[in-house]
Amino acid sequence: MRRIYTYLSLLIGITLLFTACEKSELHSELENSEILWSQFKINNKNSYQYTHTTLSWTGWRTSTTIEVNDGKITKREFNGYMISYYNNVPDTTKKIEIIELNEDVNKHPELMKDKTLDEIYQLARSHADNQQLNGRFVFESKNNGLISRSGIFDDDCVDDCFDGINITEIKPLNP
Repeated sequence: MRRIYTYLSLLIGITLLFTACEKSELHSELENSEILWSQFKINNKNSYQYTHTTLSWTGWRTSTTIEVNDGKITKREFNGYMISYYNNVPDTTKKIEIIELNEDVNKHPELMKDKTLDEIYQLARSHADNQQLNGRFVFESKNNGLISRSGIFDDDCVDDCFDGINITEIKPLNP
């Protein structure tokens, strides 16, 4: 019986060690990305453009490009479309296109409310520090060190399980 407790304790210890290392690496990647983001923001006078995308198992895809001038969202361009296959050839049929400017940004209730990258980084930090999440927090920085993915995978979900953002491009706005 003592042997079982020893093995069980060892197994729990190893599991905690790997979980702690994974969490530590995640925090480190987030911190490094936040530093690069601060530099990017200063260098570009907090004016930039980013694009985020979604993809569903149903074939529905979206692409949204956000323009931020001096820290405020001034333009949002949303495209939603279905990808269907006819004779094994993808057929893209655009379904929705919405462009919002200045005070009209985020006025369409059927679309998610878009955020500045500052707000997205704040949400990522909040998720990273929260021990009570119902799921697994992910963070990636594949846009030259800037945020590319942040959100939560629900542990009890079967499909379309990611609740977060996938950013495919971040670039400065032309002066």
